[in-house]
Amino acid sequence: MATNHGMDWSPVPCLCLVTGRRCGEAARRLLRDSRLAAGQRRPVKQYCTRLGLPVFAAEAGTKELKLLRDRLLSVCSGLVEVVECLCMAREQRLPPVSYVIVGRAAIVSLDERLAGREREVAEELLRTVPGITAVYGKEATVGEYRAQKLVHLAGEQLEETIHVEHGLRIPVPLGRVYINPRLAMEHRRVAEMITEDDIVLDMFS
Repeated sequence: MATNHGMDWSPVPCLCLVTGRRCGEAARRLLRDSRLAAGQRRPVKQYCTRLGLPVFAAEAGTKELKLLRDRLLSVCSGLVEVVECLCMAREQRLPPVSYVIVGRAAIVSLDERLAGREREVAEELLRTVPGITAVYGKEATVGEYRAQKLVHLAGEQLEETIHVEHGLRIPVPLGRVYINPRLAMEHRRVAEMITEDDIVLDMFS
């Protein structure tokens, strides 16, 4: 079982369309335009055909694929068959906990679900989440400015990271400020409502 950026590939039975070499591009376009192409599956060709012919996995039942085969036969001559095949299916491994990405750091909410396996989960996030180099756990928000109290769990020790939001590059001193990337759309909505001279009061910060 291979893993790539949080993706697992595993063998599953599937239905495929096998065509002659001259019909390959037409089959690809028709599957795409019909929205029947299986984007999360890759046919294992040696289990589908011994002839090195084009093979396409489909997100469809036998009846739908046979209708598609008939349409293909009307536009190109040669072999067009529906076959049972073996595909490698891609499934994204979901993160085991709640977390946010701030620059190159993942910040995990430390709660009872994580008790006793904090570092194990942090190492898993480092392996599977693209672009991060450090994982921190958030224990609490403290003080007048609700600074996040963080504990280092895995990866690099970062004093500061650059968080990008709507094209703005924001230096974030980790553990000394409050930041919530989940509010990015709300930040943009407020920014589009106000003018340069307006004053914004966050009453519940």
